[in-house]
Amino acid sequence: MKKFIYKTNRHLLERYPLIWNTKAIWMLSISIILHICFYVFGFISLTNPESLHNRRADSIFFENGAVFFSIMISILMLVIWLIYLFKNNAFKSFYPTNHFALFKQFALYFAIIFCCTTFYYAFQSGLKTYVDNKYDDATIKGEIALANKAAPFFSENITDYTIDKLVYPKPFDALFCETKDDFIDYAGVYYRFLNNDYQFYSLSQKTRPTKASYADSLYRNSVYTITRDSSITYYFKDKVIDVTENLKSTEPSYYNYSGVFYSNENNDNSNNSLVFHNKHDYDYKNRKNLRLSRRIQKENQELLTRNNPNEIREILSDFIILSNKYKIKHNLTANGWFDLVYNPKDFKLKALIQDEYRTDNNKKYKHSKLTKTQELYNELVTEYYLESDRLNIAFDNIDDIKKTNVISENIHFFLWLSFFLAIVIFMFRVTGLKPLLFTIVVIGLLTIIIGLIIALYSYISTYRGQNIEYFASYLTLFIGTMILSITLFSNNRLRKTIAAIFLNMSLVGFIPYLFLIVGIISMHQKDACRDLPLEKSEDCFVLMEYLGSYWSYVFFAIAFVFVLFFSKVILKWKAMAEA
Repeated sequence: MKKFIYKTNRHLLERYPLIWNTKAIWMLSISIILHICFYVFGFISLTNPESLHNRRADSIFFENGAVFFSIMISILMLVIWLIYLFKNNAFKSFYPTNHFALFKQFALYFAIIFCCTTFYYAFQSGLKTYVDNKYDDATIKGEIALANKAAPFFSENITDYTIDKLVYPKPFDALFCETKDDFIDYAGVYYRFLNNDYQFYSLSQKTRPTKASYADSLYRNSVYTITRDSSITYYFKDKVIDVTENLKSTEPSYYNYSGVFYSNENNDNSNNSLVFHNKHDYDYKNRKNLRLSRRIQKENQELLTRNNPNEIREILSDFIILSNKYKIKHNLTANGWFDLVYNPKDFKLKALIQDEYRTDNNKKYKHSKLTKTQELYNELVTEYYLESDRLNIAFDNIDDIKKTNVISENIHFFLWLSFFLAIVIFMFRVTGLKPLLFTIVVIGLLTIIIGLIIALYSYISTYRGQNIEYFASYLTLFIGTMILSITLFSNNRLRKTIAAIFLNMSLVGFIPYLFLIVGIISMHQKDACRDLPLEKSEDCFVLMEYLGSYWSYVFFAIAFVFVLFFSKVILKWKAMAEA
């Protein structure tokens, strides 16, 4: 192995001195091997289904210590690389070169740093590959459908089976059920179960533009609202409706269940249409998935109407198998569960299952003053338990990971971190340690001076607000322009050490300088937009908003082009006399 390394280094030194000098072959090779290792770690990190029981499983890289391991490896690799890199400096020794060779040297620095700091992406790629293969779309779709079929029989909360959950059949699909005593009209028809009252209302609606000035008053009086792209629809209680003929009973029943255990479909009110809960007691979750809730309740009622014990038992048995697959904690058996829920006469709720394992006689409510509903819960609850929420979280984690874009927005962080570290190393290799330290001191002093000038201006000026922002921006722009102009056009008139400081400040400050220019332009555009009529201001062009997240890629490309052409200035500076 030692002989192989020696021969490889000699071959690179004789034919590719720049690659030999930067140790690019060895650093990139080791990085690739480590990326493969992190990919494997990511691939096996979710092999235990219990790891899906906690939310944000897609962030397991930060939860299981992999992030600290990654950081330590990155720091260790970069430190060892810098030790070997600083042993030789062809530029300092006046080795013949050109501006393009300088740029390639910087590009190799960037590539090495980027590869040594992005093990996160290899880990996340392995994670996503495992989930995509282990939990394919067809399997997950079938398991979600099974969970939604079995969910009516979870029997965890009495309120899941009360009559206010009816959204099917007609007329319940178009009605609103009021459950708050303060808003119930006791002169009309209402229904009572224990100490809870229910009253059904028809709904009226009004639609207004989103920017209407009277929207707030309508919202306060509405039951709920649906907000779309340019309009808001307000729903109001209209008339009390007598649904006695359509009710089987006022007691909790499996016929009433309309909950959606899990859905990864686009619901009625996703994206540009949202439902907002108002002062009335309203089931936001079911309203958000209203179409799916109706379908689930329809299928559930048809299942109960068929009253086929074998069919119900099969659903429960299949769900237990599914729960075991995901290692969901429970103590259910198909026959025991079936006996709890099967009530062929009217399928009224006759027993409850705990949503988690409890001791102390299985009682969920233990305080002295209990409502009648809480007392009934304590009477109906059994020793059986099912942690169904864990399965819901598992489905959510799988869905999130499958939809995750591995190269997400945090790629910008790694790109710019690698770029500025490469710039600092490049500055050190080109100008040396002394000018680099002086550059840091000068930048610190300039920052303090600019801050003091801005504070003084703010104190003595009669203007406030945006004028301070403009003053600070233009003052920084003026100083940045002076530094860049001196570097480009007057560097040869300065002492070489001072010229090196300007050179370094221009290298590290060009992108912030460019960002400042775009920011000033955007500030002026925003101020101009405020003077436009409301209907025109919505389509007003603002440069920074137009670029969006792409500004990072645009500036990144410009930064590399700048380093390429600025390398000529570096060569001219190197040719200056020392005195």
